[in-house]
Amino acid sequence: MSVKLQDRKATMEILAKEVGVSPSSISRAFSGAPGVSEMLRGKIINKARMMGYVPSAAARRVTGLNKQEKILGILFPQGKPGLNPVAIRKMEMLLTEGQARGYRVISQFMLSNPEKEIQELLSERPDCCIVWGPETEWRDPIMNWLIRNVPTLIFDHEPKMAGTPEISDVVADRKIGTYQAMKLLHLTGTKTVLTVGNMGQGSTSRWAGCELAQKRLGLEFTNCELSLAAPDFCEAGYWAVRKALERSYPHAIFAVNDFAALGAMRAVEEQGLKIPEQIKIIGFDNSMIASFTSPPLTTIEQPVKTIINLLFDQLEKKISAKNNPDDEHEKIKIPTQLVIRQTAPVTDEDREEIFKVDF
Repeated sequence: MSVKLQDRKATMEILAKEVGVSPSSISRAFSGAPGVSEMLRGKIINKARMMGYVPSAAARRVTGLNKQEKILGILFPQGKPGLNPVAIRKMEMLLTEGQARGYRVISQFMLSNPEKEIQELLSERPDCCIVWGPETEWRDPIMNWLIRNVPTLIFDHEPKMAGTPEISDVVADRKIGTYQAMKLLHLTGTKTVLTVGNMGQGSTSRWAGCELAQKRLGLEFTNCELSLAAPDFCEAGYWAVRKALERSYPHAIFAVNDFAALGAMRAVEEQGLKIPEQIKIIGFDNSMIASFTSPPLTTIEQPVKTIINLLFDQLEKKISAKNNPDDEHEKIKIPTQLVIRQTAPVTDEDREEIFKVDF
């Protein structure tokens, strides 16, 4: 005797019992996997509609229950994105732009078990994927499978990182803004620069700007790392610079982001040093706090909105061309630019020289 469907929440097990098949047959019918005849598949789908059974998003699309739906999978990396409000803002902009372009966005953090977490995302059968670049293990077999089989682009990584796959992406060229910052320091008499944060690995174009300044302008660099044990970048920057100042006083500080720069400013002021008269400070990102520090922070702007818009444009081109073997993986670089404020001020004459393109 048939159960009263309206009195029970439809599940795969109930649907299987109603049709007289195993739950695995239900799964195969909705996923499009072999082993289920077209007649049985039609019977299962019709019964599911009668019962109000709702399969996964992937299954709905395979069976035609939602043919128009586009699914975008976004993989966020391992690490501590919560340490950096700028990273959180980038995540929000990715999600918002995806939704604005008509995608149902599924996000997945790669935390303790990247292989399992990537497989969970793939179980939704996304039309395309965006992978957040920092700290991602590109050589992981599952990640490589994803890139080969699903139209995938990388956000916020740099193309010369070791192990990075050759895929289309849009990146910020951090070298340009960094070199502009170093030119500013050189023109204002700086000889020694303390870099705060990881300027080498994972930030190759940023460090390339420092290396160019070292070669052309004769600037000398020392580095202090940020502690991952710190609860946020402000405190990490504070303790890193405080310890570095116990050894020597640089002429300038260049921080990996504005929040680390804010912590550096506090450490400098505690030493009784004046900004910018005795130590100049430059941040990175041009985040919302940069114009509200005291004095306002000179920093480097990344055009994140432009990058994200171009990223989605490239993604849609990649979806359209996924079956074209002649598709070339285009890389687009968007230049960063120095934003001059009072922690590293210059004259109008020097300002003009700073923004001359000379490489």
